Amino acid sequence: MRLQNKNISIGLVSKNSLYEFTKFVAEEYYKHNVPVWQTTIISEQEIKAMYREDINQYPYSYYYAAKVDNKIIGTIKVTKWNRKDTLPIQKLFGIDIKNNKNFAKCNIWHVGRFATSLNWGSQNISLFKQLMVYAITPICNDEAGIMVAECDCKLLRVMTALGIVTTSLGKSIEYLHSETKPIYAGKEGLMGFYLNQDKTMLPNQLNVIDLQF
Repeated sequence: MRLQNKNISIGLVSKNSLYEFTKFVAEEYYKHNVPVWQTTIISEQEIKAMYREDINQYPYSYYYAAKVDNKIIGTIKVTKWNRKDTLPIQKLFGIDIKNNKNFAKCNIWHVGRFATSLNWGSQNISLFKQLMVYAITPICNDEAGIMVAECDCKLLRVMTALGIVTTSLGKSIEYLHSETKPIYAGKEGLMGFYLNQDKTMLPNQLNVIDLQF
């Protein structure tokens, strides 16, 4: 698909291209959150740790990437929890999702790996909205769907302004160089935003795209 007035393509990421996806996410987290006066760069070890998580979750996840001129400019992923693997929200915050009454009889979908190119500037909000539509579509189409996420606090304010209603699951921590808060949203919290977006641009089937540059 293409966003209006921009030569942007969004599609599913192939398994062979998943490392490029993860590397982009890790590097953009640094660019957005580490002060420019710091010379620290993300280590290959950090990227590989994130990549192992992505590879493990690939069979039951949708990994989306936006590209322009054959370069990745935005990412997001959504994972339908298999109730066996440990989600980041459990590992990082110690939240007992299995026994949380808010999630009883729910299908839990984890949204993460959202990143946009720092160079994309003023178009980031528009790109975020479209990527978010992709991520929450399977949740909104799931009668028992509920979203959980570890959300950058700055991004959380944007989500709230866009009409996405979330509930906090605990105190924030510093994660991937930003203040991060555990949240969840039921369908009622997502539908206000979802119904206001242009879903005619969301195809019934997505091509698996290659991120090789």
